[in-house]
Amino acid sequence: MSRFGTGEVIFAPLVLLAAQELHRVRVAEDAHPAILPGQVQDLASHGYVVVTIDHTYETAVEFPGGRVEPPIAQTPTPEYLKAAIDARVADTRFVLDRLPQVNRDLNNVMNLSRVGMFGHSYGGFTAGETMVDDRRIKAGINLDGQMGWGFGRDGVPYLPGEVVKRGLDRPFKLMGSQIRLPDGTIVHHSPRNDWDRSWFEFWANQRGWKQDVLIKGSAHNSYSDLQVILPQLTGPLGFPADKWIPLIGTIDPARSIAIQNTNIRTFFDRFLA
Repeated sequence: MSRFGTGEVIFAPLVLLAAQELHRVRVAEDAHPAILPGQVQDLASHGYVVVTIDHTYETAVEFPGGRVEPPIAQTPTPEYLKAAIDARVADTRFVLDRLPQVNRDLNNVMNLSRVGMFGHSYGGFTAGETMVDDRRIKAGINLDGQMGWGFGRDGVPYLPGEVVKRGLDRPFKLMGSQIRLPDGTIVHHSPRNDWDRSWFEFWANQRGWKQDVLIKGSAHNSYSDLQVILPQLTGPLGFPADKWIPLIGTIDPARSIAIQNTNIRTFFDRFLA
């Protein structure tokens, strides 16, 4: 669905993409930064303006004037994760504060009254947590991200975000994967069970429109460009075909991306168009 009509501009809705991972994804012997999801291209090709946000000290960020701040060592403790989500929410709200001036510089092509947000992993939590205190975001999607800074497993306390405890009065969608536990058990990342207590409790407290989608055969990083990239490396690098299953599952990559793009786009078409 195009955002532009014949002879008249229909101002484009805006979608924010929260930064993806706090940690780095290990795909071979070296660690590589998590890759920006390709869903941005699909939304942009259908008439949306998409603003992506990276966060200082989580990845290399260049400031006006050329100063570059490199990422710092990350320690995924509850204290670090709480500081990170607070910084991410503040960063997102700062971007929203600055967008009206950017919009004026671009001849007001963005419709800033129709803003959505989505993200993968901690980015999905960032979307929900920002919506708690910022009503400028009208609708959000969490792609397989637990919503807290303490997950209640492996000796770590359960520390849910405000979005879990309070819910939202605006539309929010959860898209989950199939989690492969060390013993081989497959668990659905879904609000319909309590494997992820934050999703289970959010679902009960959500006051606005809600929907959950589970992509069978997927894994956590199916929601990133790794879904497409890693299978292409299998032959050239001589890896066994099943090497990437813990990262991207067993689903056909083209089918996985098609399901994601369709779900994300139809959601924002419904609530931002």
